[in-house]
Amino acid sequence: LLAALEATGGLVRVGSEVDLKDELDTQVLTAAARESILARFATLDDETTAMLRTASSLGASFTTEELAVVLDRPVAAVVDPLGRATRAGLVEPGATNWSFRHELFHEAIESTIAAPLRAPLQLAIARRLTAAGAAPERVVAHYLLGAQPGDTDAVVVLRTVASRIAGQSPAAASQLLERALDLLSSTAEERDDITVELIEMLMWSGELERAGDWVTQALTRALPPELEARVHESAARASSSGGSARV
Repeated sequence: LLAALEATGGLVRVGSEVDLKDELDTQVLTAAARESILARFATLDDETTAMLRTASSLGASFTTEELAVVLDRPVAAVVDPLGRATRAGLVEPGATNWSFRHELFHEAIESTIAAPLRAPLQLAIARRLTAAGAAPERVVAHYLLGAQPGDTDAVVVLRTVASRIAGQSPAAASQLLERALDLLSSTAEERDDITVELIEMLMWSGELERAGDWVTQALTRALPPELEARVHESAARASSSGGSARV
């Protein structure tokens, strides 16, 4: 960052002191910092750069085991590339995982992955980690980014995590459930159940108008009696709270 500030004229020297320029062009600074990071990245061997690209898709931090699973290699095979990346100052070890030294490092290296490859790579990561026994919470972000319509494995993970976080964050749970519905066909058996769960999460998060829209949509279909009762209950709660649920 200091090198980028120097290169873009963001530093002011007064005698033996250096200060920041009063008005900094953050876009220019960020671009210069990214170029500096990528210049360092480009000096590494092919094995290490490939490993870092995959690591960047795992997130700002990752474990040795996760990286090995995703790369389909034994843990011992990622030791040397991680060592080279560390010596280059791109990643650093923590107590139990590795992290990119700064979010700019993470973003810069991830930007070297061609756009058409990003979603398939995220989906591959999600599937490999799931097969290795990773918790749904660890893979849900990768399914969000990489899943395609009809991916029932992704739907299961999204729904599981939504259920687990519902009490703490119904708004976040509703986003996961909406994504799950996007992945399902209009005739999927679990669609009605997820729709009702979504209505309940929207109601609890205070998004009453959107909950009403989903109520209206749900009641256009013939729901099982227990699901229809839950929809009417949510609509009644929304209406009594001043919402616009329409039954």
